[in-house]
Amino acid sequence: GLGDVSLVGVLGLVGSPALTRQQYAQYVPGFSLGAMLWATAPTGEYDGDKLINLGTNRWAFRVGTPLGWTFGGTYLSPKLTTLEFVPSVTFYTDNTDPFRANRVTQSELYRIEAHLTHNFTRAVWGSLDLTANDGARTDGQSDNNRKTWAGAGITAGVNFSPAFGLSGTYGRIISGNSSAPEGDGYRINLRYTF
Repeated sequence: GLGDVSLVGVLGLVGSPALTRQQYAQYVPGFSLGAMLWATAPTGEYDGDKLINLGTNRWAFRVGTPLGWTFGGTYLSPKLTTLEFVPSVTFYTDNTDPFRANRVTQSELYRIEAHLTHNFTRAVWGSLDLTANDGARTDGQSDNNRKTWAGAGITAGVNFSPAFGLSGTYGRIISGNSSAPEGDGYRINLRYTF
């Protein structure tokens, strides 16, 4: 089956002007600040009689303020380096058909991501990734299951065109409390920008 579908939008507020192709090729970026909205819809396969599902049977809305600094020339520079931080908070609607329960609520998840990204050529790039997370307690404070954890990862990507690219990430949890997720994971991301 399929998991839940997410849709992400980012609006540049500072340091990311609208540019023509010619202006884009010559523009030397610096500091930037944006606004992000990430919505995840309950479209994945879900069965309330099963403990593990690909879908979550609830909506999630993540809002954040991505900010970054760019070093090394224009966006087209083969040696461009960026440092990015993305503080955000995720809000969840209730799951009204959970396994062996009537309803599950979940509190907000507070998150900050950091990415140090470097272009090795105009098409190939890589990044070091860190994240810290806190919150996401289910069903109020009586469960005492607040999740606090930190993770680290590495990403490699290739851009086939200015709008189309592929990246792969390996990451793992490096510390956390007893309610935090554990282990490591892999992610493949196919990106099309319009």
